Amino acid sequence: MEFASNDGAEEDLYAAFEPESENAFAASPRNYVSETHEVGGGGAVNPLMQAPPSRWGATSIGSAWGVPGSRVGTMGGGVGAARPMTSNRGVGFNAALTQFNSGAIFDPAGQGRTAMAMGPAPPLKKRGENSPEEQCAEVEKLIHKLIEESAMLALQKDYGSALEKAKEASKKERQLCKQREQLGLADQINADLTYAVHFNLAVPYQNHQLYTDALNTYSLILRNLQFSQAARLRINMGNIHVAQGRYLLAIKMYRLTLDETPTASRELRHRLLRSIGNAFVKLG
Repeated sequence: MEFASNDGAEEDLYAAFEPESENAFAASPRNYVSETHEVGGGGAVNPLMQAPPSRWGATSIGSAWGVPGSRVGTMGGGVGAARPMTSNRGVGFNAALTQFNSGAIFDPAGQGRTAMAMGPAPPLKKRGENSPEEQCAEVEKLIHKLIEESAMLALQKDYGSALEKAKEASKKERQLCKQREQLGLADQINADLTYAVHFNLAVPYQNHQLYTDALNTYSLILRNLQFSQAARLRINMGNIHVAQGRYLLAIKMYRLTLDETPTASRELRHRLLRSIGNAFVKLG
């Protein structure tokens, strides 16, 4: 009985070391004690004589190799809902339904069907023929036609008819500018057309030996700051002064043009220097 009481004390001494929860990692693959021992006839089981808790054999080791629908797990090894593998086909594209073999067109959004349902687009609305813009455009076409006719007549040495066409073009161009200003379309005034009309008027004046009118027209062009290349017209003004025998004014015009001529235009500079020299020679 004394030994039985001692065993009971030892039982109480080591009872605190009994694990409260199962630990799968601490499980032992073997069962060291196969029988339970009763001490003192009380039916109590000594925990030191029990085998450690283990889940060995509780579950079978299986493999998903070869099972349809199985996949390789991630590196984390977690067990969760199976995620499908990435598709190897493009969404909305099928090689068997291309426009080369079946006549179909790649249209995943169905825009083609929508366009077919809506029908063709309505035709664009035409601007009215009596609108101010259309009227001004027609007048511009007429002015261009008059300029071309005047140039052709001047080429044929018909300076009188060329001058009449040039005057008519100049008159219509002034009317066009006034009309656009009245309609609030001053920003649509064509500066290039104005330059062409005045230059085409000055040349017939010069060819018809109306030097005063020609000089006034050239001066009108030079006073307009919108014409960046108008400085070269001083050469024509110098030629008119030479024809009138006013060589000093001609030299002045040639020199003004020479000062504004870039060095890259060597041929023009040489001609200006030659004209200046000839004017000095005639001046004596």
